[in-house]
This record gives sequence, structure tokens and C-alpha cells, in this order.
Amino acid sequence: MPAVRTPVKFKEFQLKPIGGVVYAHDRRHSAPVQVPTIMHPTRDGRENARFPSFEAILGPGQMHECWVTCQDSTGRDHRFLIAAQYSEGADVNLALKRVLPEVEWRGGLIVMRGGCHVFVVGMGGSVYRALAEQAVRKYLIETAPLVIQAVQGGDELVLPTEL
Repeated sequence: MPAVRTPVKFKEFQLKPIGGVVYAHDRRHSAPVQVPTIMHPTRDGRENARFPSFEAILGPGQMHECWVTCQDSTGRDHRFLIAAQYSEGADVNLALKRVLPEVEWRGGLIVMRGGCHVFVVGMGGSVYRALAEQAVRKYLIETAPLVIQAVQGGDELVLPTEL
């Protein structure tokens, strides 16, 4: 069950691609991605939250979801939804190494921009993409010690849903 996303509760829906950024486990660089997102056809909003299908991009596996808040140069808050998979058997994600070289994340990650009146919105231009990278960096800094602890202890990986 998703930790942050709310399962769709309406019968009629439409599928719309919404822009995000993917840090694929098998790529050297991040890339723009269109995330297939389920939404209500006429009453899109908080009551009928959008449901991005991260699994369609990253594939099957345990999904860790987290809202990350970061600030722009004026001090204004921006929220980004990060969906990440971690697998000990995967190669080190080189795209994420470019964001934070000291962290060896094994698996893929997608980041999407949070909306004010809807769950997620398109990534937007270079300013938002830079903020998204800042959010990914914050996520890696905060979660890397938890991953190491879980892997060394053989425990289930439990990551925060809000940073």
C-alpha cells in the first residue's frame, strides 16, 4: 500500500502523463519523464487526489514515498514527492551519485512537484528542476543512514514520509 499516495476511490478516471524527473538505476544522468497519472475526469483536486503510477516507470518493487520540502532563494517553501526503490542487489545508481557522491543508493527514484490545489503538477522549468534536485539531495542525506542501518542489521527498510 502506498505510504503517501491515496488509492483511487472513483470509478471514472482519465490517465494523464505528468512531468517529473527520473534517476534510473541503469543510467548515468537524470532525465525528464512523463509519469502516467490517474485523475478524476471532471473534479480533479484534493477530494479526488491524483495517483501517479511510479511503478509504471520504476517497475515492481517496494516503493518508498516521501514529501520533501525545500526553499527557493526567496525563502518560499516548495514540496516535492519522491518515490524511491532500494534493492541491495541492484547496481549503485550513478545518476544519484551525481547529486550526492558519498551515497551509494541502489535502485531508482522519481521526483514530482507538489501542487497547491492538486496532489502533483508538472515539473516546470529549470528553477523547479534545480529545486527538485535539492529535494533529492535532502532525501538522500536523511535516508542514507537509515538504509545502512537496515542493511547491516538485516531489518526491514522503513523510511520517512515527510522531510
